[in-house]
Amino acid sequence: MVSQSNISEISLLNEEPSLGSLVDSYRTRATRSGIFLFWTMAVVLLLALGGSAYLISSAIGNPFFSPIMIALPAVVFLVVVSVLFFIFRYDDRIVTPVRRKIVVLLYTDGFIYHEGRKKQIITWEQIRFIQRLVVKQRKTYQYSYKLKLNDGTELTLKAIIANVQKLGEAIERAITKRMFPQILADYEANKPIVFPGLCLNQHYVSKSDEKLSWNEVEEIAIGPEKLVVKERGITKAWLSAPISQFPNVCVLEALMKDIWTAPGKMGSLQGPPDPLRV
Repeated sequence: MVSQSNISEISLLNEEPSLGSLVDSYRTRATRSGIFLFWTMAVVLLLALGGSAYLISSAIGNPFFSPIMIALPAVVFLVVVSVLFFIFRYDDRIVTPVRRKIVVLLYTDGFIYHEGRKKQIITWEQIRFIQRLVVKQRKTYQYSYKLKLNDGTELTLKAIIANVQKLGEAIERAITKRMFPQILADYEANKPIVFPGLCLNQHYVSKSDEKLSWNEVEEIAIGPEKLVVKERGITKAWLSAPISQFPNVCVLEALMKDIWTAPGKMGSLQGPPDPLRV
């Protein structure tokens, strides 16, 4: 259900998109650390300004007083404020109250991305691939998503967008819905399904010029960080690669799940690798 704040975002963007119905909206939100740092620096600068004003007022009656005694601290203060404002406005490591807002409006047929003066209206058909970028922080994972469009332009949905994983998953579902039927048809026709560093068909999976038949596969695991393929009886992974290596890994996940639920699609293999986790 779309809240009143989401509806107000449409008015803010002053856009009348033909992207279907509005599903949800996502935006940057100041973090606790960003708020703390912003107000801490604001207090420090105000104290510095007040102290400088006091010292200058005390020195005005001094016979050695010179205008440079005012000009120099003023210039230094303005430079420091400008640098801090630029960092707080654009830095992606922290999200302060003055960080330039990113707003993403998700529709049934695409989404609108708005950051500063940059505004992009993107339909699902325009997306060539989505790349899942995952960074582990302590016991949690931080997600961001890189999109490449058919015209070659790129867009990154940054981790500073609140609930960006939910947004990325929605985009992945839309891409999978559009691309999976053709991938499945190619697989069933025993055509090679190619991803960077990985290829598979009904008879084998391969990397570079090394092949592994489905009968030799013990496990295929697609986790938050890595894709792992294990050979039967071998402890060391036959293939271990970061998820970010595979554009449209969501489509590969869908294919693996389809293979798992329909063992006959593995060619000569009577049953699926045990276990197959996706």
